[in-house]
Amino acid sequence: MGAPVLPRKAMKAKEPLRILCIGLGGGTVPSFYAESLPHCQVDVVELEPAVVHAAKEGMGFREWPNLRVFLEDGVTFAQRKVQEGATDVGVYDAVLVDAYDPDGNVPEALWNRGEGLVEALSDGLLRRCGVVATNFLPHVDLAAPLAAYSGALSSHGSGRSFSIQVNKPVDPENDLEKIFDVEGTGNRIAVHICGAPPELADGPLPVLEDRLKQEAKKVGMATGCVWDMPDLACRGLRDWPAVQAADEVKIFSM
Repeated sequence: MGAPVLPRKAMKAKEPLRILCIGLGGGTVPSFYAESLPHCQVDVVELEPAVVHAAKEGMGFREWPNLRVFLEDGVTFAQRKVQEGATDVGVYDAVLVDAYDPDGNVPEALWNRGEGLVEALSDGLLRRCGVVATNFLPHVDLAAPLAAYSGALSSHGSGRSFSIQVNKPVDPENDLEKIFDVEGTGNRIAVHICGAPPELADGPLPVLEDRLKQEAKKVGMATGCVWDMPDLACRGLRDWPAVQAADEVKIFSM
């Protein structure tokens, strides 16, 4: 998307790569960004103080100069940043949602049309070439959230919605696989990119897959990542065309 991710590009960038993570969990995802990407400012919003305490005391999480944690509701935080405009924090290159209610579902305020985060995206939370991604349980129909994100970011230029599948245990006897396994898939990450070049926004899925693999390989090599980044970036890749997503939303709401 043109954001300054790789080290050589980051050193030339006038502004840091800005990432908003809604939901801390154990802190491994924001820590990876802050430690591995040299020109990156990560803001994490977590509602529950107990989660922050557990991450710091039990999982070794710590804040860095470029990694800040805010104890606040994620929607409230996002809306406030939009109201502040281009301040010290400003708008973000990526908004990543990994937050759940007590039942294990992503709160509707973080994905539903007309709700808080979608409105913040529409009002300018994301930069014109950016990414919003949300981690959903495998049974969730992604048509509604992706249609909501796409509609909110329609003014940002050409966009594309797709999803990938997270890794799952390879041992079929592993109980964890049974917990997260629905129709052979693990959690799915719903992704919408905005301000995309034509070949990514409108090209066939193999073109997007090839570009994802190329860029994932570069990032993996630059960060010294031990995981197979191209595989992770494209596992279970599926297209969600805007028209299809909108039609499915209409059917779902009838």
